[in-house]
Amino acid sequence: MKLDRFLALGCCMISLGCQPATEGTNAVDEQATIDTLVELSHQFSQAFVAGDAAAMTQLYTDDAVLFPANSELIRGRNAIEQYWTLPEDRRITHHKLIPVEVDVSGSMASDFGHYEIGGINGDKSWGPIYGKYVVVWKRGDDGRWRMQLDMWNSRPARDEQAG
Repeated sequence: MKLDRFLALGCCMISLGCQPATEGTNAVDEQATIDTLVELSHQFSQAFVAGDAAAMTQLYTDDAVLFPANSELIRGRNAIEQYWTLPEDRRITHHKLIPVEVDVSGSMASDFGHYEIGGINGDKSWGPIYGKYVVVWKRGDDGRWRMQLDMWNSRPARDEQAG
């Protein structure tokens, strides 16, 4: 009788050990994904300042869509690379993404926040310009996260909003 109870207790303990990951583990995985997405956003900014449209484009899915302010939709990597390729007399000198919220659900994630950007057109500096953005991320079959949808528009500088 004691042996039966011992075996039952042992089986119960083993089955508890085989349970799916707990919510705590999922939270750790979600935070790791959020950290990855924030790092990819940082890589995007670095490539933008470096003038590396090809590197920027690799952060998008093959069928990604851009939603620039006051512009038509831009679809697919080739069109996206062409969009991000600046004329020789223009360059970005400062670009920073400031995430407000990042949500992850399986192989999809969303990210929204604020951005700052500045640059040079010819011999004239401009910026900073402030704006807001929304990105939908998708994890590919290769496990890499890439932007599926990317939308942004400008907003008044923080000081101008107070008035």
